[in-house]
Amino acid sequence: MAQTQTMLYSQALEQHQISNRDHRAHTALSPGPDEVLVNLKFSGLCHSSLHSWKGNSSTRKRHRVDGHEGTGVVTAIGNDVNDIKKGDHVGVQWINKTCGICDADKRLDFASCPHARMTGYSVDGTFGEYCITQACHAVRIPKQFPLDTVAPIICAGTTCFRAVQESDAKTDDIVAIVGPPGGLGSLTCQYAKARGCRVLAISSGENSELLYKQKIGVDFYLDYRSSKDVAVEVQRITGCGTDAVILIEGTETLLKGALQYVRPRGTIVVMGLPPGAPVGVDVSNLMSRMAQIKASPCGETREQIEEAMRIFVNKRFYQPCHVLGLDQLPQFLKAVRRDNPKEISPEAALSYGDQLLGEAVIKIPNSVHQRPVNPPNPQPTFYQNNYNIGTFLAYRLEELGIREYFVVPGDSNLSLLDGLLKNPNLRMVGCCNELNTGYAADGYARLSPTRIAAVVVPYIVGSLSVLNAVSGACSQNIKLIVLAGCPGTSMLDSGSFLHHAPTTRNKDQGLDAFRGVTAASVRLDSAETAVDLLDDTIGKCLDSSLPVYIEVPNNLVSAACAHPSPLSRKVAARGDPYILNEAVNTITDIWNSSRNPVLILGSLARRSLHHDHVELLADKLGCAVLCQPDGRCINESHPQYCGQFWSGMTNPEGEHFVMNSDLWLVIGGNWSDLHAFRVDIHQEKHRIISVDKDWVRLPEGKRIEPVKIHTLVAHLIESDMDSKSESVPRPKPLLGCLPPDGPETPEAPVTLKSTMSGIQELIKEHDTLFCDAGESWFVANHILLPPGADCQMQFPYCAIGWALPAGFGSQLGRTRGRSIILIGDGGFQMTAQELSTMIRQKVNPVIFVFNNLGYKIETAVHEGPYNYIANWDYAKLASVFSAKPHSLSHNPYARKEEEDLEGNPAMFSVQVKTQGDLKSALNRVDEEPDKLAFLEICTQPDDRTEELQLLGSMIAKNSTEEQTQSKSPDTKPVKEVKADPSNGLTHGAENGTTDVSDESIPKGPKRPLIPSSNGCDGDKDGKDLLASRIKITLSSDPKPLPAPDAPGVTSFKTCTDHMIQARWTAEKGWGSPGLVPYGPLSIPPIANTLHYSTQCFEGLKIYRGFDGKLRLFRPDLNCERMLSSAKRIGLPQFDSNELLHLIRAICAVEAPKWLSKDRRGQCMYIRPTLLGTSEGLGINTPQEALLYIVLSYALSTSAKPSRKPKNLRLWSSTEDMVRAWPGGTGHVKVGSNYGPSLQAQNKAQKLGYDQVLWLFGPDCQVTEAGAANFFVIWETMDGGLQMVTAPLEDQMVLPGVTRRSILELARERLSNGPLQVNMPDESSQVVEPLEVLEEWFTIHDIVDAANQGRLRGAFSAGTACFIAPVSCITYGTHEVDVPVDAVPYAFVLQKWLSDIMYGEKQSPWAEVVEEYVA
Repeated sequence: MAQTQTMLYSQALEQHQISNRDHRAHTALSPGPDEVLVNLKFSGLCHSSLHSWKGNSSTRKRHRVDGHEGTGVVTAIGNDVNDIKKGDHVGVQWINKTCGICDADKRLDFASCPHARMTGYSVDGTFGEYCITQACHAVRIPKQFPLDTVAPIICAGTTCFRAVQESDAKTDDIVAIVGPPGGLGSLTCQYAKARGCRVLAISSGENSELLYKQKIGVDFYLDYRSSKDVAVEVQRITGCGTDAVILIEGTETLLKGALQYVRPRGTIVVMGLPPGAPVGVDVSNLMSRMAQIKASPCGETREQIEEAMRIFVNKRFYQPCHVLGLDQLPQFLKAVRRDNPKEISPEAALSYGDQLLGEAVIKIPNSVHQRPVNPPNPQPTFYQNNYNIGTFLAYRLEELGIREYFVVPGDSNLSLLDGLLKNPNLRMVGCCNELNTGYAADGYARLSPTRIAAVVVPYIVGSLSVLNAVSGACSQNIKLIVLAGCPGTSMLDSGSFLHHAPTTRNKDQGLDAFRGVTAASVRLDSAETAVDLLDDTIGKCLDSSLPVYIEVPNNLVSAACAHPSPLSRKVAARGDPYILNEAVNTITDIWNSSRNPVLILGSLARRSLHHDHVELLADKLGCAVLCQPDGRCINESHPQYCGQFWSGMTNPEGEHFVMNSDLWLVIGGNWSDLHAFRVDIHQEKHRIISVDKDWVRLPEGKRIEPVKIHTLVAHLIESDMDSKSESVPRPKPLLGCLPPDGPETPEAPVTLKSTMSGIQELIKEHDTLFCDAGESWFVANHILLPPGADCQMQFPYCAIGWALPAGFGSQLGRTRGRSIILIGDGGFQMTAQELSTMIRQKVNPVIFVFNNLGYKIETAVHEGPYNYIANWDYAKLASVFSAKPHSLSHNPYARKEEEDLEGNPAMFSVQVKTQGDLKSALNRVDEEPDKLAFLEICTQPDDRTEELQLLGSMIAKNSTEEQTQSKSPDTKPVKEVKADPSNGLTHGAENGTTDVSDESIPKGPKRPLIPSSNGCDGDKDGKDLLASRIKITLSSDPKPLPAPDAPGVTSFKTCTDHMIQARWTAEKGWGSPGLVPYGPLSIPPIANTLHYSTQCFEGLKIYRGFDGKLRLFRPDLNCERMLSSAKRIGLPQFDSNELLHLIRAICAVEAPKWLSKDRRGQCMYIRPTLLGTSEGLGINTPQEALLYIVLSYALSTSAKPSRKPKNLRLWSSTEDMVRAWPGGTGHVKVGSNYGPSLQAQNKAQKLGYDQVLWLFGPDCQVTEAGAANFFVIWETMDGGLQMVTAPLEDQMVLPGVTRRSILELARERLSNGPLQVNMPDESSQVVEPLEVLEEWFTIHDIVDAANQGRLRGAFSAGTACFIAPVSCITYGTHEVDVPVDAVPYAFVLQKWLSDIMYGEKQSPWAEVVEEYVA
């Protein structure tokens, strides 16, 4: 609420602290029948607190905790509460409780209820850890909404939202928002824009215009302090006044001014008054203008608050968010009251006073975790008068904090199991097989308090079975102790052929197998050394955070040994304080010199650091925090959390921020091929500080070691590292799977999208997602984890089936919460047996089996019959995994309750086929939390996430690339190469290929024009460009196919039947694309593009291969470049992948007619274009834009191998003609680059030349040739050959796709040894190796090389001209004759590229386009 008085503790000002209730007191808080208890995480800061601290305390209630903009998690509900569940996210608002029966309540005027209780005034508020509120007034917050960001909306934001509603403004009405810059003003402006109004911001201040015009995008801005007459200025701007005025501050001056410029019958809304401040109004003026004055002191109903919150999140409002610790609040408010900014700590750059409303957020501490805590240090209670090796191990396991150990019995480990069973504090858990045993221990170690687990298996046969699970644990630094019972030492030393051993000579097979995936692989060989060897091996497990493998001979299990001494004495941490200080100081210096850093957390961080250390490090640094997909170890409601960093796969907003930051502090990161599909981590090392298990790597490459990660992080928390809070992006990336739009349709089929939404609502504090390899990863990536929740995956080892037994083990190891297991049908079939162990152990995980009829991740990589499996009735199968035994007392060790459970297990299984089934099943999961819940989700086979499709295509691309490389042996000396007359180019040994007929591959259903959204487009912002929304309108009057030599064709004036269009507005974002008949565009004469060149475009080609297939050549690079061009000139942004989908679509539709299969070896030109179409003169960022794509019917064979390109004659530009300059637009493809070049081009052609060789600067640097990149080949002074082209630095040269491809091929194939090639005239020629350089050179260098006889050739390269040799270059009075056939590099490169473009050689650079038949 705005400017209503409540208060903080009166003592807080003097004590400089907020008095919280003791954490233990919350156990006494019990909600009433219609109430909920909320564990608060954040609270907004309202006017009431500010005015209480400023001395306006006439209505102050003492001994109440203040605050009424709280967000948190429901921890308890009353018996009569139906629409809120435990674990839900809610907000606590100003209205805390009402009677529900008075007239005021019936008309929803809750503030007027005579029995109303107000949060922070008559009951304790939200500046404490817990708060009770009536359920009907608790604001229901979707779990995807960040709790810190939406906290200010509960009161301040809703006040702004209601003020806009009260103004009665309609679409296109002009609304004036009047007041100082800050949270309230910016929110009100954005709510008015969301309503469709035109906004006039009337404000003042140093950064006010920047805030309103650039960050928020208001239509008009007026500085009321610099304006001589505000009313006159408003009339001038608007024509006849504003339709409505909203006053952020209801002062007399502002109110009187508003009456001067509001239109007749207009509305003035006052959002707040200083308490007790009288305001005089000229009533006659008010009546003569027939205006009305309204008040909007606060939001009213929770539904109104929820609507305000939904608009705020979905419209991506800009909101600076200043997060303060609760302990910092009194000092902050005290400084505000004194009006002394210097005393505000720690955020010296904050706005002050009223400007903070809607921006300031208080982080409520959890009294359980207010300071770093050390991991548990269990004290064993198992003691023996005399120990043997077996009981010694039993003691050690308990000392390590292990309470359950996982076993598969066998004759070789029974003695060892008997020894462990002597410790009553350990529980043996038998699993169905050794592989599952290892997976279960993996899950147990991830979530047990001490993060370690133990496995006991039989000799060799069991060891090798568990090896796969141990390998996965090794990949993620999981601490496992694998104990394998084995034959006695005398048998091992004998020459006997022992059972379980593969041969007589392979008795050490288990030891050998584990050496590659463990910190130690040992066998006890004597009673005298056994204890020391055991402790040394366990110490290596703890120190390295890796598994260990120990074989225990049967005869040593009962061997006597000494009493165990404390293990901590033997494995005490060691470190060099000098090296530690060097690491801390160096990291601090690099960090403090950065401007826009980011913290990235990896899987090792979650294994090595306590959760509190992670949170405290983030708080210390203040910067944006992102996690790798397997490193989600920070509270995702943390105000600095910006999602996952999985390059090219998820969270493009977060990835964009990371890629534009100047420093990455990576804690425990992993950079496998799966982690970094679209980022070359080696190219990023210059900005990475990498903190690993026991070393630090600095950006310049220096390593500091040994430094333990946990010790280093603890010291960084206490270091002098600066807070970089200004680097957190606003708005933060929108994370999580948003609820489906519109009403639920119970009979509709269940989808991945609806299941994601269901899981999002199901998961609660302290729950953990266990995600099997494949689609489950991406389902989890769409879930925003609530506070205290976790997500685990085996990444990048990726063993399918892992999640089921791992989730079981975690359920045993965890102290609270449930495991939610996500697994596909294929993965479940791998490890399904362990479901019976879960039932037997009475654990209560929730299991989602996604039955999509096969291995869909493999299908996404490569289709084949091997991806399909037998379909099971999974739900029915789950229900038969525990049956009544056919014989009584079959287990003499079973307890009575265990026998009673058999045949009547504590579980339920459900097959989910519809949305109604899903809702019913999820409700039952909540209603029966103590039971294991098994949900078979029956989705359609083609219902896949976009990310899975992308992952599959990337893996397939990499695999194809590797196969191509494997078929191209390294270059051999020339004398070993034999020219093949049938092949134009021979490189190394003869390549062999296998021809697989299309008919040998099972055919699926015909594909749609553009892949369906797979239920995931709803996760994107509604303003995004989405190709899947395309609307197809085919031409009813198709054009006749003209002759290839027709005048309209050869002059590039003929286009195909259709084009694609998509329009964009700043208000609504991208509309649905349309494939429509080709025709003229309609834009106004004063469109922005016609006057200010807000236009960019691309050029690429569609090729008809010699095999009849259509191909695009590296189209992703063109789409990414067009995005860069759009950014450079202020045009709207889009997902480059969506543009690529649209390009594929028009090619698929048009090519069957216009580039038919009888035109093999030919291509057509594709022109995507983006124009700023805003109407109006004045240099402004376009508010409207048009994207379109056309195909030019100008058949070309420019890339055809048999084509001999025209030799170009180049005329060098003069000093008064410059194409591009440093910092300009030469690096992007915008219209303003080309028009100014025409004068020089015309002059060159009149002089008899083909193109202009563009020079720059006083030294005449060579940049480009015409509109193409330029390459020169010369001999160096020492006789070597070089191929040189201008670099991309200084933004003067376009990063051409052909240019990049030439450089990559030349470096790969022309840098090592000589090649023998077949020339077009069937002669054979040797191509010498050369050095490939990107560096500046001048026209003088070319002239000198020619004069000295060192010039060997030159050529231009681009999409249109492909590769064209240069025969002549003129500069001033110099005319240089360039050898064309002296070296065949241009021909060789053309051959290599054209083979790829036309399908003669397989390459991931060529993308096959499936043709579309309507």
